[in-house]
Amino acid sequence: MRKLLPAERRVALIIRAHAMSLGVVAAGVVLVTAPLVATRGAAWIEFVGAGLVFASAGFALILTGSIVTRDFARGTAQLWFQKPVDPARYYLARFAESAVAWAGLTVLLALAARLGAAWLGWSAPYDLLVALPRVLLTSLVVAAIAFGLSPWLQRGVVVVTLVLVLGGLLVESELSVRAAPLGPVGTPLVRALLFPDSAFRAVAAFASGASDAVWLPLARILAYAGCWIALGAGGVRRALNRHGLAAAQGD
Repeated sequence: MRKLLPAERRVALIIRAHAMSLGVVAAGVVLVTAPLVATRGAAWIEFVGAGLVFASAGFALILTGSIVTRDFARGTAQLWFQKPVDPARYYLARFAESAVAWAGLTVLLALAARLGAAWLGWSAPYDLLVALPRVLLTSLVVAAIAFGLSPWLQRGVVVVTLVLVLGGLLVESELSVRAAPLGPVGTPLVRALLFPDSAFRAVAAFASGASDAVWLPLARILAYAGCWIALGAGGVRRALNRHGLAAAQGD
């Protein structure tokens, strides 16, 4: 039996397989944010932080959105599961490897931005690396949504993920300016189903030292991501075990 490649080698192969798309996302974010950073002076860090969020979320979508659907479309799932392998565990491991890849790229991009700012002599009210917890948690949730959708959709995972994220941001913004518009039960229930932007803001406030309340928002974020990951794992197992490989591949 052939041995699996070391984990670091598998992560490197994931990045190399998507190198062009990752480069396009990184270049696009730099091209958009660079002029804004140059015109805002001391507030440059706000735009750099926003750029990191978009870049990291883009990395997560690219590396996670096609984990399941590409295998089904190409028929390679048949090769993976000819031997007694738990499909859910297999794709969860693939998700974890992709998460290591996009998180590593995000940290490298943040370090590059920090070093560039130091070289230019720019000052900021806080260290850029303080933004990393919010950036990485946001990307984790984006990746989890894409993974959760991928076994259930033949195509359009990235588009649907973006709709859910942006729609959730708009609805939560509307809910935040009204006092329980859907009632004392409906409002918290709807908010629990939405992209947890308020929880990300709470984590950012904690990281910057502006707040001590972090455990409940962090638990909300992890629970939200966990539900999507569980949905994806369940979808993989259902598609491959209950309906068979041919049905999963759309044959």
